[in-house]
Amino acid sequence: MKLIIYVLVIIAIQLNVCNAVSDSANTNYPKIYFDCDFCDKDYLKSKLMYVNMVRDRFEADIFVKGYSSDLSGGDMLTLDIFGQNRFDGMKDTVSIFRLESHSQDLIREKIAEKINLTLIRYLLKTELADSLKVNYKPVSQNAASQPVDDPWDRWVIKFSLNSNLNGEHSFKYSSLYTYAELKRITEDMKLNFGGYNSFNETFYKLETEDVIADTRSNGAWANIILAIDSNVSYGVWTEISNSSYSNIKYKLYSAAGIEYNFFPYSESIRRQLKFRYRLSPTFAKYMEETIFFKTEELRLAHSIEAVVIISEKWGSIDLSVTYSNYLHDFTKNHINVNMELNLPLFEGLSFFVWGSYSAIHDQLSLVKGSGDVDVYTRRKQLETNFNYSSYIGISYSFGSIYNNIINARF
Repeated sequence: MKLIIYVLVIIAIQLNVCNAVSDSANTNYPKIYFDCDFCDKDYLKSKLMYVNMVRDRFEADIFVKGYSSDLSGGDMLTLDIFGQNRFDGMKDTVSIFRLESHSQDLIREKIAEKINLTLIRYLLKTELADSLKVNYKPVSQNAASQPVDDPWDRWVIKFSLNSNLNGEHSFKYSSLYTYAELKRITEDMKLNFGGYNSFNETFYKLETEDVIADTRSNGAWANIILAIDSNVSYGVWTEISNSSYSNIKYKLYSAAGIEYNFFPYSESIRRQLKFRYRLSPTFAKYMEETIFFKTEELRLAHSIEAVVIISEKWGSIDLSVTYSNYLHDFTKNHINVNMELNLPLFEGLSFFVWGSYSAIHDQLSLVKGSGDVDVYTRRKQLETNFNYSSYIGISYSFGSIYNNIINARF
């Protein structure tokens, strides 16, 4: 009997807690949903007290979708704000420039400020309009019209150093990666120069022997991309590199290419349909003789690529198909397909699929013969005519639509 009373008390306490939680959501407030990877949802809950955050976009009166695009020195964060249900037909767009030196706190504060200002015209259509108050902070005319002073003229320099260590009694792994980049991005031009060095070492303790497998690679590149008009661009790429994994003592690569985008580049964060063509001569010096009895060779190749990228309210799709071959032998070719699809199908149900497949017939640098150690350590590139990887998922949620509570316990 005591146990039954105890259980009933616990249930009553939980029901009171649930009622208190549900009371925090005012059903008269507009409902908002965020599809935004760079948005701090908990922070926004604390700053947007006049809306109810919901867990499903189909329930929302306001749907916010975030995009990110790379710029010199940082990236542009764009928020599309769509009205739904009682705000159907309304739409706004706001942007924030995020420098690499900006802190996460500064960026989330700017995002909250932009959203607060943008939502005013939505709130004016609700009973909350009488509760609004506007505070204006004057800005001098001289300060407002002051041109941007950029002593670096949009040039950005970046260095990085990464290392990784993990292991146990019979296995150890270590890696070191260094990287340097110099870039400049404007509306009509992209300049990019850089270099890298990579080292990976893996230790295996077997019953009969100890095996150490290491791979090394480094390289440097210079690229330039220029605009012809709002839909067409062309570029030139050069690179020198080496790789113990690919049997490359050194490789000199250059390419020239052209790209046509059916949509203006100004719309690229939301939709792209692009076709690319490249012509690329390559000289390679090999560490060991290849399966084709070559120690070095100069080859000319070309590639054709189609790219579709769409990110809208209904979901997103990213699809690319690439075909390439060496011009001295069209049987030495490579076909690659990549796809990512994210669809919220209806209330509570979403579907995600990612996949990649390659048909490979252009491995010119393969070393003659591979031992068992090479197979399980992957220290050398192995012969194959395909590779693939995939992921598929589905999720369904139901229950309360509200998502206003911030709880960081445990």
